[in-house]
Amino acid sequence: MTRDPRGANGSAAVAAGSLILVALVGHPVADRLWLALVPAAALMVLSTRGLHSWQAGRDGMLGVVGTLVLQGGSFLLLLSALASAIATTLLGLEPAWMATLDTSSAWVFLLGVILFGTAAAIAGVLPRGSAVAFAASIPLGLALDAVAERMAGSGLATVIAPGELLSGVGLYVGLGIFALSLLHLGFVARRPLVERLSPRRGPTSPGTVS
Repeated sequence: MTRDPRGANGSAAVAAGSLILVALVGHPVADRLWLALVPAAALMVLSTRGLHSWQAGRDGMLGVVGTLVLQGGSFLLLLSALASAIATTLLGLEPAWMATLDTSSAWVFLLGVILFGTAAAIAGVLPRGSAVAFAASIPLGLALDAVAERMAGSGLATVIAPGELLSGVGLYVGLGIFALSLLHLGFVARRPLVERLSPRRGPTSPGTVS
């Protein structure tokens, strides 16, 4: 069997997921490893298109919209990071519009993650479990951070101060699930698609020309 050219579409997703994990795991050791998220955002533009193409249209119009929104959000995150680096490092400025750009980029990216993951889960060409995890990862992280913030600001005296301990953990949990699910989707998309989409043939009856 000849190799399906779509098999190469998972490479960018694997690379992006790996860079996100490098940033999460390596950040406590070297703060600059957070910069791995910048090329990861660039690779997300490519990996989103690759995963969408690998599904061969099975993800429908929702998949098309999710792909465009997620690509746009990834590009905005990349643009935001580059603009912030130029403004703060080279110009020594922290313009007010940076906060607006950061927030807008994050919300567009979040919407894209939900739409793209939902479309992939409905289509069922990629593993549904990983697609659902992909769609739920960032919302779950935000929910955990919101709960931790509420606990920290509740004013309830506790021995272990759970709100303080959990503060920021949602970011790590959400991005961790996002990276692992993206890695799995990427590894699956590196396989030939022909075997997955082609219907299996039953035994050929006598006298039937195959």
